[in-house]
Amino acid sequence: MDPDDANYNEIEHFAKAQYTEAKVAASTIQFSARARYSKNERAGELQASMIGYEPEFAVLDTCYGMGAWASILSVDLRKSSERAVQVGAKDTYLTMHTYLPTMAELVAKAGGKIVGLRGDGLFAAFGLTKLTGKSSEVGEAGSLAVQSATNCGKAMLEATDEIINGILVADGIEGGLAVGVGVAVGEIVVTRIGLTNANEVTAYGPPVNQACKLSGKIIGIRLTKGAHDVYPTAKGGRGEVRALRWWVFRQLPERHVHA
Repeated sequence: MDPDDANYNEIEHFAKAQYTEAKVAASTIQFSARARYSKNERAGELQASMIGYEPEFAVLDTCYGMGAWASILSVDLRKSSERAVQVGAKDTYLTMHTYLPTMAELVAKAGGKIVGLRGDGLFAAFGLTKLTGKSSEVGEAGSLAVQSATNCGKAMLEATDEIINGILVADGIEGGLAVGVGVAVGEIVVTRIGLTNANEVTAYGPPVNQACKLSGKIIGIRLTKGAHDVYPTAKGGRGEVRALRWWVFRQLPERHVHA
Protein backbone atom coordinates (compact mmCIF):
# COMPACT_ATOMS: atom_id res chain seq x y z
CA MET A 1 0.00 0.00 0.00
CA ASP A 2 1.17 3.49 -0.81
CA PRO A 3 1.11 5.63 2.38
CA ASP A 4 0.00 8.56 0.25
CA ASP A 5 -3.00 6.64 -1.08
CA ALA A 6 -6.44 7.56 0.29
CA ASN A 7 -7.35 3.91 0.86
CA TYR A 8 -4.17 3.38 2.90
CA ASN A 9 -4.99 6.34 5.12
CA GLU A 10 -8.58 5.19 5.54
CA ILE A 11 -7.61 1.63 6.53
CA GLU A 12 -4.84 2.91 8.81
CA HIS A 13 -7.34 5.21 10.55
CA PHE A 14 -9.82 2.36 10.87
CA ALA A 15 -7.24 -0.06 12.32
CA LYS A 16 -5.98 2.52 14.81
CA ALA A 17 -9.53 3.22 15.96
CA GLN A 18 -10.17 -0.49 16.45
CA TYR A 19 -6.99 -0.79 18.51
CA THR A 20 -7.89 2.26 20.60
CA GLU A 21 -11.39 0.96 21.31
CA ALA A 22 -10.05 -2.47 22.26
CA LYS A 23 -7.51 -0.86 24.57
CA VAL A 24 -10.22 1.17 26.28
CA ALA A 25 -12.35 -1.94 26.73
CA ALA A 26 -9.30 -3.83 28.00
CA SER A 27 -9.23 -1.52 30.99
CA THR A 28 -12.40 -3.25 32.23
CA ILE A 29 -10.90 -6.74 31.96
CA GLN A 30 -8.99 -8.04 34.95
CA PHE A 31 -5.65 -8.93 33.36
CA SER A 32 -3.64 -7.01 35.96
CA ALA A 33 -3.43 -3.47 37.39
CA ARG A 34 -3.21 -0.82 34.66
CA ALA A 35 -3.95 2.79 33.88
CA ARG A 36 -7.21 3.70 32.21
CA TYR A 37 -7.30 5.32 28.80
CA SER A 38 -9.61 7.94 27.37
CA LYS A 39 -11.76 6.81 24.49
CA ASN A 40 -11.06 8.34 21.06
CA GLU A 41 -13.72 8.98 18.48
CA ARG A 42 -14.69 5.80 16.67
CA ALA A 43 -13.62 5.57 13.03
CA GLY A 44 -17.07 4.39 11.97
CA GLU A 45 -19.16 1.27 12.12
CA LEU A 46 -18.01 -1.82 10.26
CA GLN A 47 -19.35 -1.94 6.74
CA ALA A 48 -18.79 -5.68 6.52
CA SER A 49 -21.80 -7.96 6.35
CA MET A 50 -22.05 -11.53 7.63
CA ILE A 51 -23.81 -13.71 5.10
CA GLY A 52 -26.31 -14.78 7.76
CA TYR A 53 -27.70 -11.26 7.86
CA GLU A 54 -28.43 -11.19 4.13
CA PRO A 55 -32.23 -11.50 3.66
CA GLU A 56 -31.90 -14.33 1.16
CA PHE A 57 -29.94 -16.49 3.60
CA ALA A 58 -31.26 -15.25 6.95
CA VAL A 59 -34.48 -17.20 6.38
CA LEU A 60 -32.68 -20.54 6.23
CA ASP A 61 -33.62 -22.94 8.99
CA THR A 62 -31.17 -25.47 10.44
CA CYS A 63 -30.39 -28.35 8.07
CA TYR A 64 -31.68 -26.38 5.06
CA GLY A 65 -29.31 -25.01 2.46
CA MET A 66 -29.01 -23.08 -0.78
CA GLY A 67 -26.72 -23.97 -3.68
CA ALA A 68 -24.51 -21.14 -4.89
CA TRP A 69 -21.36 -20.34 -6.84
CA ALA A 70 -18.71 -18.09 -5.36
CA SER A 71 -15.09 -17.15 -5.25
CA ILE A 72 -13.96 -17.95 -1.72
CA LEU A 73 -11.16 -16.10 0.06
CA SER A 74 -9.65 -17.41 3.28
CA VAL A 75 -7.16 -15.45 5.41
CA ASP A 76 -5.27 -17.06 8.26
CA LEU A 77 -2.85 -15.55 10.80
CA ARG A 78 0.36 -17.55 10.85
CA LYS A 79 1.68 -19.00 14.14
CA SER A 80 -1.12 -17.37 16.12
CA SER A 81 -1.17 -20.09 18.79
CA GLU A 82 2.54 -19.77 19.51
CA ARG A 83 2.27 -15.99 19.56
CA ALA A 84 -0.66 -16.07 22.01
CA VAL A 85 1.38 -18.13 24.47
CA GLN A 86 4.34 -15.79 24.06
CA VAL A 87 2.62 -12.40 24.39
CA GLY A 88 -0.18 -13.31 26.81
CA ALA A 89 -3.92 -12.76 26.98
CA LYS A 90 -4.04 -8.95 27.00
CA ASP A 91 -1.78 -8.39 23.99
CA THR A 92 -3.52 -11.21 22.10
CA TYR A 93 -6.86 -9.53 22.82
CA LEU A 94 -5.60 -6.18 21.51
CA THR A 95 -3.99 -7.83 18.49
CA MET A 96 -7.10 -9.70 17.41
CA HIS A 97 -9.40 -6.70 17.93
CA THR A 98 -7.17 -4.77 15.53
CA TYR A 99 -6.44 -7.51 13.01
CA LEU A 100 -9.81 -9.24 12.45
CA PRO A 101 -12.02 -6.11 12.13
CA THR A 102 -9.50 -4.67 9.65
CA MET A 103 -9.62 -7.87 7.55
CA ALA A 104 -13.43 -7.71 7.68
CA GLU A 105 -13.43 -4.07 6.56
CA LEU A 106 -11.18 -4.93 3.61
CA VAL A 107 -13.65 -7.65 2.58
CA ALA A 108 -16.46 -5.09 2.66
CA LYS A 109 -14.48 -2.60 0.58
CA ALA A 110 -13.83 -5.30 -2.02
CA GLY A 111 -17.52 -6.20 -2.27
CA GLY A 112 -17.37 -9.54 -0.45
CA LYS A 113 -19.61 -11.11 2.19
CA ILE A 114 -18.12 -12.72 5.29
CA VAL A 115 -19.10 -16.37 5.50
CA GLY A 116 -17.32 -17.20 8.73
CA LEU A 117 -15.17 -15.60 11.43
CA ARG A 118 -12.64 -17.92 13.04
CA GLY A 119 -10.22 -17.46 15.91
CA ASP A 120 -7.35 -16.25 13.76
CA GLY A 121 -8.95 -15.54 10.41
CA LEU A 122 -12.08 -15.44 8.30
CA PHE A 123 -13.41 -16.64 4.99
CA ALA A 124 -15.55 -14.64 2.61
CA ALA A 125 -17.53 -15.07 -0.60
CA PHE A 126 -17.24 -12.86 -3.68
CA GLY A 127 -19.66 -12.89 -6.61
CA LEU A 128 -22.11 -15.08 -4.69
CA THR A 129 -24.61 -16.41 -7.25
CA LYS A 130 -27.59 -18.59 -6.41
CA LEU A 131 -27.74 -21.78 -8.48
CA THR A 132 -31.04 -22.70 -10.11
CA GLY A 133 -30.27 -26.27 -11.15
CA LYS A 134 -30.11 -25.29 -14.81
CA SER A 135 -26.86 -25.54 -16.72
CA SER A 136 -25.25 -22.13 -16.97
CA GLU A 137 -21.87 -20.43 -17.03
CA VAL A 138 -20.81 -17.80 -14.52
CA GLY A 139 -18.90 -15.91 -17.21
CA GLU A 140 -17.59 -12.38 -16.72
CA ALA A 141 -19.14 -12.02 -13.27
CA GLY A 142 -17.09 -15.00 -12.10
CA SER A 143 -13.90 -13.51 -13.47
CA LEU A 144 -14.54 -10.25 -11.68
CA ALA A 145 -15.31 -12.13 -8.46
CA VAL A 146 -11.94 -13.90 -8.55
CA GLN A 147 -10.19 -10.63 -9.32
CA SER A 148 -11.94 -8.89 -6.41
CA ALA A 149 -11.02 -11.71 -4.02
CA THR A 150 -7.40 -11.61 -5.19
CA ASN A 151 -7.16 -7.84 -4.84
CA CYS A 152 -8.68 -8.12 -1.36
CA GLY A 153 -6.02 -10.70 -0.47
CA LYS A 154 -3.27 -8.36 -1.63
CA ALA A 155 -4.69 -5.58 0.52
CA MET A 156 -4.81 -7.94 3.52
CA LEU A 157 -1.12 -8.77 3.11
CA GLU A 158 -0.18 -5.11 2.88
CA ALA A 159 -2.44 -3.94 5.71
CA THR A 160 -1.12 -6.62 8.08
CA ASP A 161 2.51 -5.96 7.23
CA GLU A 162 2.45 -2.18 7.00
CA ILE A 163 -0.43 -0.97 9.19
CA ILE A 164 -1.37 -3.47 11.88
CA ASN A 165 2.21 -4.37 12.79
CA GLY A 166 3.05 -0.68 13.02
CA ILE A 167 0.13 0.04 15.37
CA LEU A 168 1.11 -2.80 17.69
CA VAL A 169 4.84 -2.06 17.76
CA ALA A 170 4.18 1.65 18.41
CA ASP A 171 2.49 0.67 21.67
CA GLY A 172 5.10 -1.85 22.76
CA ILE A 173 3.32 -5.00 21.56
CA GLU A 174 5.25 -7.54 19.56
CA GLY A 175 4.61 -7.20 15.83
CA GLY A 176 5.73 -9.59 13.13
CA LEU A 177 2.19 -10.59 12.16
CA ALA A 178 1.97 -12.37 8.81
CA VAL A 179 -0.98 -13.89 7.01
CA GLY A 180 -1.69 -16.50 4.39
CA VAL A 181 -4.45 -15.98 1.84
CA GLY A 182 -6.07 -18.63 -0.34
CA VAL A 183 -8.52 -18.04 -3.20
CA ALA A 184 -10.67 -20.76 -4.80
CA VAL A 185 -13.85 -20.94 -6.90
CA GLY A 186 -16.76 -23.30 -7.34
CA GLU A 187 -20.08 -24.52 -6.04
CA ILE A 188 -20.92 -24.22 -2.36
CA VAL A 189 -23.92 -24.83 -0.13
CA VAL A 190 -24.92 -21.98 2.17
CA THR A 191 -26.63 -23.47 5.20
CA ARG A 192 -27.59 -22.82 8.81
CA ILE A 193 -25.71 -25.21 11.07
CA GLY A 194 -26.17 -25.96 14.75
CA LEU A 195 -29.07 -26.14 17.18
CA THR A 196 -32.21 -24.03 17.50
CA ASN A 197 -30.64 -21.52 19.89
CA ALA A 198 -26.98 -21.95 18.94
CA ASN A 199 -26.37 -21.76 15.21
CA GLU A 200 -24.77 -19.80 12.38
CA VAL A 201 -25.09 -19.45 8.63
CA THR A 202 -21.95 -20.68 6.90
CA ALA A 203 -20.89 -22.42 3.70
CA TYR A 204 -19.54 -25.82 2.79
CA GLY A 205 -18.01 -27.12 -0.41
CA PRO A 206 -14.69 -27.76 -2.17
CA PRO A 207 -13.71 -24.09 -2.67
CA VAL A 208 -14.11 -23.42 1.06
CA ASN A 209 -11.81 -26.31 1.96
CA GLN A 210 -9.33 -25.47 -0.80
CA ALA A 211 -9.06 -21.79 0.12
CA CYS A 212 -8.69 -22.56 3.84
CA LYS A 213 -6.06 -25.22 3.16
CA LEU A 214 -4.00 -22.82 1.04
CA SER A 215 -4.20 -19.98 3.56
CA GLY A 216 -3.07 -22.27 6.36
CA LYS A 217 0.15 -23.32 4.65
CA ILE A 218 1.74 -20.14 3.28
CA ILE A 219 2.75 -16.59 4.03
CA GLY A 220 1.51 -14.70 1.02
CA ILE A 221 -1.33 -15.38 -1.43
CA ARG A 222 -2.09 -18.35 -3.64
CA LEU A 223 -4.89 -19.17 -6.06
CA THR A 224 -6.12 -22.63 -6.98
CA LYS A 225 -5.79 -23.63 -10.63
CA GLY A 226 -9.54 -23.21 -11.01
CA ALA A 227 -9.39 -19.64 -9.70
CA HIS A 228 -6.40 -18.89 -11.93
CA ASP A 229 -8.25 -20.20 -14.99
CA VAL A 230 -11.28 -17.97 -14.29
CA TYR A 231 -9.16 -14.85 -13.69
CA PRO A 232 -9.79 -12.11 -16.32
CA THR A 233 -7.76 -12.42 -19.50
CA ALA A 234 -8.01 -8.75 -20.50
CA LYS A 235 -5.39 -6.09 -19.70
CA GLY A 236 -4.48 -6.32 -16.04
CA GLY A 237 -6.07 -9.77 -15.92
CA ARG A 238 -4.48 -13.19 -16.13
CA GLY A 239 -1.09 -11.71 -16.91
CA GLU A 240 -1.41 -9.94 -13.57
CA VAL A 241 -2.12 -13.15 -11.67
CA ARG A 242 0.82 -14.89 -13.35
CA ALA A 243 2.97 -12.09 -12.03
CA LEU A 244 1.50 -12.36 -8.54
CA ARG A 245 4.56 -14.12 -7.13
CA TRP A 246 6.70 -11.22 -8.31
CA TRP A 247 4.23 -8.69 -6.90
CA VAL A 248 4.65 -10.36 -3.52
CA PHE A 249 8.41 -10.31 -3.92
CA ARG A 250 8.48 -6.60 -4.78
CA GLN A 251 6.04 -5.44 -2.15
CA LEU A 252 6.74 -7.57 0.91
CA PRO A 253 9.74 -8.94 2.83
CA GLU A 254 11.34 -12.15 1.57
CA ARG A 255 9.53 -14.22 4.17
CA HIS A 256 6.29 -13.61 2.26
CA VAL A 257 7.52 -15.06 -1.05
CA HIS A 258 6.24 -18.45 -2.13
CA ALA A 259 6.28 -20.52 -5.27
